[in-house]
Amino acid sequence: MILLTGATGNVGREVARQLSALGPPFRVLVRDENKVAHLNARVERARGDLNAPDTLAAAMAGVDQLFLLTVDSGSTHTAHAIEAAKRASVRNVVLLSSMGAAAERAAPAAPAGQAPSLGRWYVEREEIVIASGIPWTFVRPGMFMANALRWANTVRTAGVVYDGASGDGKTAPIDEQDIAAVAVRALTESGHAGKSYLLTGTELLTAREQVDILSDVLQKPIRCVAQTPAEVAESLRKAGAPAALVEGLLQLRASVRVGRVARVSSDFEEVMGRKPRTFRAWCQAHASEFA
Repeated sequence: MILLTGATGNVGREVARQLSALGPPFRVLVRDENKVAHLNARVERARGDLNAPDTLAAAMAGVDQLFLLTVDSGSTHTAHAIEAAKRASVRNVVLLSSMGAAAERAAPAAPAGQAPSLGRWYVEREEIVIASGIPWTFVRPGMFMANALRWANTVRTAGVVYDGASGDGKTAPIDEQDIAAVAVRALTESGHAGKSYLLTGTELLTAREQVDILSDVLQKPIRCVAQTPAEVAESLRKAGAPAALVEGLLQLRASVRVGRVARVSSDFEEVMGRKPRTFRAWCQAHASEFA
């Protein structure tokens, strides 16, 4: 039995879809079953909350494989899930980590005593999994292509994208379907224990270059408007983002600007035997969401 956490997000939803197509039994951990109403009725639902450790034992019962995706600031949810997994004798954990973890291990983005970077949070999560003694696989994607969906409203209403203070920094965004495909391989095949997969697309692109591709696919002019870090911070605060998350996201944008994440990895092709989807193909698949 496989247990999925985070099954309602971009990657988790895709992991669930691909597992449904393959056929192995799995269940999803949910706080609100209405949010997984799209799943096949044969998929088990387990009510639980990573904020409430006492709700996790039933969800872990009989579980062999755990796909762990957490969205909290820090590592509390990971600690709760891994403790429950140990008690349930789970045999394998596939953790959705981040390229930021690899970068943070190589060179910390924030000096000791300053607010932690997002990469440091992912390192903390990985360390909790390693310390558990449960065999693990770390899936470390770079920028998600799905991040471009943040632009959809302003593209529809004003033909404009605000670039989020990334400047001329480049990333190699990866499709959420491709991230999920590697996670599913690690959940359903042997030979992945103890491995960390750095997942990127094949193209290094600035935000403006991504906007140009989207504009060409939509056959619609789109302006790309640069933002300052202060403008980004103010927008995030207005949206209700916690201070630690605001600081972490600003550090991430700074890392993009200085080229710290301008990296292309071959790990996806080595695992899957094919190249990842291009940003143009992703835009074509999601064009209706911008129209």
